[in-house]
Amino acid sequence: MLSNAGLGLTWYLFVSLALVVLAIVAAVVLIRLALAARRTLLATTSLQEARLELIREQMARLQADGPDAPHAGPVDPIA
Repeated sequence: MLSNAGLGLTWYLFVSLALVVLAIVAAVVLIRLALAARRTLLATTSLQEARLELIREQMARLQADGPDAPHAGPVDPIA
């Protein structure tokens, strides 16, 4: 049977180990979340750049056609 001092030391070691494990798990979760957020941000930025490029191409096409062009008409913004 453990004495009170031995029992206290055992609990102290157990709680300390549990806190260390919890800190490691929390660090891993935070790192994984940060990496996922970074990937999402990069994907969003790429999509925004592609969208801006499409808008620039549409504007250049509209400016090249001009209002007096024989085939001038409404441009579908989705196309």
